[in-house]
Amino acid sequence: MHAREGTSSLLTGSRFVRRLVAIAALLLTTTTAAACSWSGSNHANPGSPTEDRAAGPADCGLEVDVSATGTHAEILSAVSGNRAGQVWAVGAQYEASKSGAVMQRWTGGKWQTASALPGSGPHELEDVAVLSSGNAWAVGSGPAGAGSVHWDGSMWRVVPTAQTQSIAHGDLTGVAAAGPHDVWAVGTTLTDRVNSPLIEHWDGTSWSLVKAPHLPSSSSGLRDVAVGDGRKVWAVGWIVGRDRVFRILTERWDGAAWSRVRTPPIQSDATLSSVAALGPDDVWAAGWSLQRDRPQSLLLHWDGETWRRSLLPGPEGARARVSALIPVGDGAVAVGQAQDSQGVLRPVAFRWDRSSWSQMRAAVGGSSEGGLNGVTSAGPDGLIAVGSVRTSQGNGSLVERGC
Repeated sequence: MHAREGTSSLLTGSRFVRRLVAIAALLLTTTTAAACSWSGSNHANPGSPTEDRAAGPADCGLEVDVSATGTHAEILSAVSGNRAGQVWAVGAQYEASKSGAVMQRWTGGKWQTASALPGSGPHELEDVAVLSSGNAWAVGSGPAGAGSVHWDGSMWRVVPTAQTQSIAHGDLTGVAAAGPHDVWAVGTTLTDRVNSPLIEHWDGTSWSLVKAPHLPSSSSGLRDVAVGDGRKVWAVGWIVGRDRVFRILTERWDGAAWSRVRTPPIQSDATLSSVAALGPDDVWAAGWSLQRDRPQSLLLHWDGETWRRSLLPGPEGARARVSALIPVGDGAVAVGQAQDSQGVLRPVAFRWDRSSWSQMRAAVGGSSEGGLNGVTSAGPDGLIAVGSVRTSQGNGSLVERGC
């Protein structure tokens, strides 16, 4: 969800608008790196919702990559890599003199910035999916609406989406690739002043619109998408009903059509920002809710039949705004941001080992505030996470690497 999505004239009322503004202010520019294969078929027990486990091993965590952190006015939204260690991070540069999309490649142990996109391309990139050294997709938005770009091994090229060919109001926030001829992208489109889910599919030749389930709501949208084998695809986001409260939204593609999947009731404004598929009956979704205008982490597990709530460990886990989830080995990793004991927003990371969640080290150090928007498993280079950091000099990029 983006702040600009709250402009619909149907979403009125001062009390609701205050909640909407509060949620929009908390939203990280996020979406997970796409999961391209199942890591196992047995579903895991998400554990008791009341468990509070200790932090993970002290020698395993994320450390700041100073070579790519602190680029002024740059925010990194997502990162994706494969087992061969081919990694792309994307985002946007907001400095007036050089604003536009940002694409950075991790290669040979260092970061390289790709050439700027042409003016017709997206000005903000929000998610990326890497298939190989010569095949990657990134999505976002620009003056023409929802946009996509493709990496062919030598350069990024703008590829028109189905949505931009029909209407110029939309935003793609999630992309996931099952293969070169099977790529999914999701987001939000604005029609007649009403937000609704946007779903597109790449068949190897062009993007096409895919019908989303009809939703009885005044506004709704999708934030992230994950794919796996068996032609199963999951998407998550948000929906606003007649009561003008944000609810969580999950949808599933069964190989023929999308359908909405029932979720546990949440008694406050809430959104899902990321989804990760570890197996056909082992799917995680994460985001956050607002409890008296204070963020609380929101974690769901799909066991093949129903979504059930789970909890992240510790005080920071309880109040984390989770922005990205990915499968890693036989487990998963989640990242985001949370207030520490002093009220300072800090990056946070958590690991699932198929039996419990534990907190990982992910600090920026000093008095700097920061948050993580995306994470990927980069093969021999371990984990790479990206986001933004705020110091006395202003906002800038944040990159962390570790195990």
